Amino acid sequence: MANLTGQNSYSESSKCQNMNLFRKSPRGLNQDKSHIQSLLNTSFCRNCGSSDIHVVDRGGRLAYFFAYRIYGIIVEPEATMTVDTVFCRECCFYSTSRPFLNEELQCLYHDYRSEKYDHDREVFEPGYTESWSSHFKDPMVAEARQAKLNKYLEKYISRPNAIRHMLDWGGGDGKCMPSLFPRAKRYVFEVSSQKPAEGISKISITEHIKTYDYIQLSQVLEHLPQPKHAILDILKHLRKKGYLYIDVPAEIDEQDLERRVATKQLILDVHEHINKYCLESLSGLARSLGLAIVDKRRDGDIYRLLCQKD
Repeated sequence: MANLTGQNSYSESSKCQNMNLFRKSPRGLNQDKSHIQSLLNTSFCRNCGSSDIHVVDRGGRLAYFFAYRIYGIIVEPEATMTVDTVFCRECCFYSTSRPFLNEELQCLYHDYRSEKYDHDREVFEPGYTESWSSHFKDPMVAEARQAKLNKYLEKYISRPNAIRHMLDWGGGDGKCMPSLFPRAKRYVFEVSSQKPAEGISKISITEHIKTYDYIQLSQVLEHLPQPKHAILDILKHLRKKGYLYIDVPAEIDEQDLERRVATKQLILDVHEHINKYCLESLSGLARSLGLAIVDKRRDGDIYRLLCQKD
């Protein structure tokens, strides 16, 4: 459950809303009680499926912007809204104990990177628009990411002309897709209002997703409430011997990780990133899905994983 520490942090009505977060969202979400209970009774890793997990009481804290967007709650600066976290001893995956519902995260992402989104976030995080927002919208940043990805993939994909259809799952405008597949038709699956870059076709309804030779999730997995289930669905659209590429922010590493989590030396700050990954987490995910790992590595501030579907 979520917990609140600090003085004079909520109105009485907001406190009532906080106590009912997992039954009815202040923004109108009303889920079946049995479904909510099944989420609260999580007993396995949502990344690799292992039951060897450790729940940490109040091991994480919700960012103010996150709490406002998802639950309609304004937390005063001196307050901390805490959540229980879970650590997988099998794959070192670290996340919130109770996964967020897709409907809840839709409150956060429905207008992602729009002027309204940037405005709301600027209220809670002064300076965001000038720093992070401008960074994400800088075309040179996308070009640099694409160039690094091209250099990485060309080492392992020996027949680039065999890639005829490629999909960037959750890729925004799709500008970060590799450009080393000259014969490939390029698609991006994106549910936000972002428009695709030139030469890229946007898909926003899952029923319209077809099959592809190459699928990538770049800076996506850390946002997903049920990563293994999501990848299972995505793999249905990957052809046999097709490539799955994933990268995530390198925010934690395996060194002494379990102890740091258990003793709360490592607190999970829940914002856009609701999951924390290391190389072992990515490897554990791939193994649990029966994927052949082509390569895994740390590359500066990101972890990269390239797999092939048998």
